[in-house]
Amino acid sequence: GTGSCPDVENSFVVTINALPSAPVTTDVSYCVGDVAAPITSSVTATGTLTWYSDAAGTIVIAEPTIDTSVASSTTYYVSQTDTNTCESGVSSISVTVNSIPVIATTQTPLTGCDTDDGIITVSGGGATGVVNWSGPVSGSSGSVTLPYDITGLEPGTYDVTFTDDATGCTSAAEQESFVNPGAPVIDPIADYES
Repeated sequence: GTGSCPDVENSFVVTINALPSAPVTTDVSYCVGDVAAPITSSVTATGTLTWYSDAAGTIVIAEPTIDTSVASSTTYYVSQTDTNTCESGVSSISVTVNSIPVIATTQTPLTGCDTDDGIITVSGGGATGVVNWSGPVSGSSGSVTLPYDITGLEPGTYDVTFTDDATGCTSAAEQESFVNPGAPVIDPIADYES
């Protein structure tokens, strides 16, 4: 005869997990020669990070290591994958390594013995920032555009630096020395022999 098969019902539970949020990133800026923190210190996420070189999130790269030996600007992209193996969208993180400003100094000598009218002129391509000097007289310019004259300097040796307003990077120190004009030159060997 003709048989009949009982209807069998099967039920399935389908879970659709929400995608995790993209990581929260903070752009970072360094000066050439700085010791860079790991790039992950600028990322807030709860999942496993995946790094990309492109905004579309298609070219996977290793976790970037920040190289501060040369000036550069690079943008990386990062996503996070949660415990459900769901991957978020990407967030960008810009890494900038700024060059160290270069300055030059020249001096206008003292006009007399023990005067305080020495001048150091600081030049550096029209950059804007803060000139600092230390020595017998120390001080700071506040924000100025180079060239800048440090005035009222007395005899002695001065170290001068410049910190760029835009980058926060500080130049190497330049040194200038002022001597009293007409001061006798002492030759310790000749004086001892006489």
